[in-house]
Amino acid sequence: PGNSTLRLDDLRVNAMVPMTELDSSPHSTTNANRTPLQSSSRMNIDLSLMQGQRRPKLSDSPTNGRSLISPADQPAFPIGRVTRIIQYNNEPLSWIRSLGFDAIWLAEPPTAAILSDAIAHRVRIYAPCPTIPDPKLEPLLEPVAGWVAAPGTAMDSHHREEIAEKIARLRALPRRWQRPIVGSPVEDFRHYGAMLDAAVLTAPPRIRALSSQAIRAERAQQQFRLGGKPIAISVLGMPNAASIAQSNAIANQIGTPPTETFAWQPMWREVADAMADAPSAILVRSTRSLASGETLDQNRGMAISFINRFVASLEKWVSTGTPDTTPVPVGPYYTAHRLASGSTTFLICTSAMVRGTRIMGGDGKTLRIDLPAFEQGKLMWRLTHFAAERIEPETTPQGTSIEIVSPDVVEVIAISDQVSEGGQLASSLSKFSQQASLDRWQLARDSIEQSNTAWARAVAARAVSRDAPNDLLEVARSTINNSERMVRSNDAQSALRLAARADAWCMKANWMLCDAFREDPYGIVSSPPIDAGNYETQIAWSPLLNSGLATTSVLKMPPIGDTRGRSRWGVNLLSGGGMDRPDSLQTEGWTFGRRHSEWAETTAECVDRGVFHGTGALTVRVIPKRDDPLPGGYEGTALLVRSPPIFVEPNRAVRIDAVVRTLGFGGPHQGLLMYDSLGSQELGVLISDRPDWTPVTLYRQTVNDEPIHVMFEVLGGGEAIIDEIQVRAWETDANPLPAMRPISHQSE
Repeated sequence: PGNSTLRLDDLRVNAMVPMTELDSSPHSTTNANRTPLQSSSRMNIDLSLMQGQRRPKLSDSPTNGRSLISPADQPAFPIGRVTRIIQYNNEPLSWIRSLGFDAIWLAEPPTAAILSDAIAHRVRIYAPCPTIPDPKLEPLLEPVAGWVAAPGTAMDSHHREEIAEKIARLRALPRRWQRPIVGSPVEDFRHYGAMLDAAVLTAPPRIRALSSQAIRAERAQQQFRLGGKPIAISVLGMPNAASIAQSNAIANQIGTPPTETFAWQPMWREVADAMADAPSAILVRSTRSLASGETLDQNRGMAISFINRFVASLEKWVSTGTPDTTPVPVGPYYTAHRLASGSTTFLICTSAMVRGTRIMGGDGKTLRIDLPAFEQGKLMWRLTHFAAERIEPETTPQGTSIEIVSPDVVEVIAISDQVSEGGQLASSLSKFSQQASLDRWQLARDSIEQSNTAWARAVAARAVSRDAPNDLLEVARSTINNSERMVRSNDAQSALRLAARADAWCMKANWMLCDAFREDPYGIVSSPPIDAGNYETQIAWSPLLNSGLATTSVLKMPPIGDTRGRSRWGVNLLSGGGMDRPDSLQTEGWTFGRRHSEWAETTAECVDRGVFHGTGALTVRVIPKRDDPLPGGYEGTALLVRSPPIFVEPNRAVRIDAVVRTLGFGGPHQGLLMYDSLGSQELGVLISDRPDWTPVTLYRQTVNDEPIHVMFEVLGGGEAIIDEIQVRAWETDANPLPAMRPISHQSE
């Protein structure tokens, strides 16, 4: 009511949605004078315009009309695209679009508000379907590209019937509610592949530091069992959630800032490895909003924006490509993958210098790619810096090779015999080079400042025993400052080259800082602040880690019960952790979980041979009963050993130690996974190919009074020997007095 001014601009009609007569009640006074609207079965509507797909072909109906193809018949992911999806955490969709995403992944059924917003911003939605379809939502369902099957339920062998019922209900929805069904199986890929229209394959946690070959080999096995269904590859778009929770708990206790940095280069490597498998989509998992305004999320936003531009610039070729298994020799520092797309072959090379959540580029090294004989005489372009740079290969009597000095974390080489291919590549890359250069430049600048500050504080606090690499950091700072004028003058390619060089030096400085924190280069250590990239908390926490007997190596520790040279790490709270009695597992309350007994034989027992210390050790063994090798990862988990509960009061630092040997694990993503109930599987360390005794140390922080359990999980087929398991809490009193028993009257 009243006078108002309404301004309209850029008015568009994306689709005409037919509506039935709303007031069709026989008691309506005007119903007789109204004519019903045309039925939707006779409307020629193009509902695929918003989905970026080609117009579907409509077939004639029996009444010579035109029938609309059901949205369930459309592919879950648009053909010819690599759909970029983000796990939604209430960010504005305009912000999501500005970062280069095409779709969002919801944890709850969509509401009218999010559907309307998705229509306005042309964003696709993947979400669980409402339990009871709401007729009021039907006109707004257009952005829904797929229903997520069984959200919150693991698609494993234990939930087959439950998930089958849920998928059957989705298949029986009314026509306008039907959509492709997307799920994330973790095992039984053949079974679930027959039910789903598309599958999401989750990459292993980066903290396990698997090689690119192992990740792709495991994914190839999963794709084969899925039966050729379209796949989306899920990568983690933030630091490990468990490491952030543990690191922030430590920071709150000692008064340091929470995690504010994100080592994004390993995620770039992970996405590049995934692109070699020609996926239909990339799903970025996230448990916190990118629009929170915090430093960590600002850093994540720039990193994800850069990676999305990288994917978008090559999606025309990746979406139509076919993985090529022809081996490409590149030396020990990099791994190369081949992807064939028409007459063009792409070599995607990624750094193999990985340690936990850290990675290093090829600073000071040369990437040499030896090409097969059939590639001789073809044109070659380097696409790393969002430009098609011609490469002149070196031809020798031994063959043709390419050399790249100081390569980036990811290098992409295109090889083709078509002259026009270079122009098409350059045109596609130039569309995204400007924003990519801004993101990479800002990321490198922030990382250099953070690394310089971390080194200065570590040296001042004597948390490390070496000097800071000031010359390295100074060169990086000078390089990034010199590139600023190129950024301001829109010289994107030059700015990207210099930003990449500065970033490589900074990654090397961070790698050296992590090495300086490690006292024993042969052991495996999990420290949440290091895993989360919170160097300031690690520096403040380092006196605790380096106190007395708190050296990284269990090999240097005195036997349990020896009080000489007592440290502030208390006594071992895990009774029988030495496994010196044959009945230790039964009498001390250890529990076991076994799976896949039909195709694997599992044993867990105390043995008296090959022990590290004392008279016994725990041996866990998984032996396949069939000729086929066992898979790795969660699918190949056949045995779990869990310690009895250990009670530690809240807000205490805890240290978990063991010495481990592994034998026989040869498949991808196989080995012994050691973790605890505080850090969960997300912070577990994977021990594989360790025939000699290897010390393993997990540092944790208690946040409540829940009991602590130590777990050993066998992935795949093999054997592991575990000895001297210790769980100790940090003592707040530097010189605790022994508890004295009161003197009784009888004693007097």
